Amino acid sequence: MPKYVWTAKHTFKSENNLKKHLKSDEKHFLKILNKLKKAGMMGAHRGVINDKKNKFSHIGFLLFKNKKSYKKSMQIIKNAEWDKKIPKRNRYETFLIDKEIN
Repeated sequence: MPKYVWTAKHTFKSENNLKKHLKSDEKHFLKILNKLKKAGMMGAHRGVINDKKNKFSHIGFLLFKNKKSYKKSMQIIKNAEWDKKIPKRNRYETFLIDKEIN
């Protein structure tokens, strides 16, 4: 069971900007995927959110087995190349998983 979850939410003003970002974000993420796995990342998931207020968002969920793997992975993410040209609003959060309910 993962112990840490890190989320990254990006919100855009247009669907076109969201689509361009998703393509770029995936390309850059795949470049560091093996490093993240070696650091202890257990999995990554992405969801797309489309509300009716002309805001277009996606959120990424990264799962880590412990604090050490989380910290190593955050350094890899911090040092990676990411899309900075497309304007967006960012929100990052980290959660410690205290219980798994099946």
